[in-house]
Amino acid sequence: MIQDELWNSKYQEILDWMKTNKRNPSKHRIEEHDYLNWIKYNPKIMKAGKMKEDGLLFVWPAFIVEGGV
Repeated sequence: MIQDELWNSKYQEILDWMKTNKRNPSKHRIEEHDYLNWIKYNPKIMKAGKMKEDGLLFVWPAFIVEGGV
């Protein structure tokens, strides 16, 4: 898998999890830390200019609104 496919796969996995559980991942639940860290890390790399501009920048803001983060 290329990096974009991995990112899209993780994005969809987290979005599905949030829709199923109707909440954001919790910092108090160890099993949810991977999701929470992924959500927190992406805005950092976006602001640093390290994220590709071929669509990921356009998907991420929708995730924030749709996912309720």
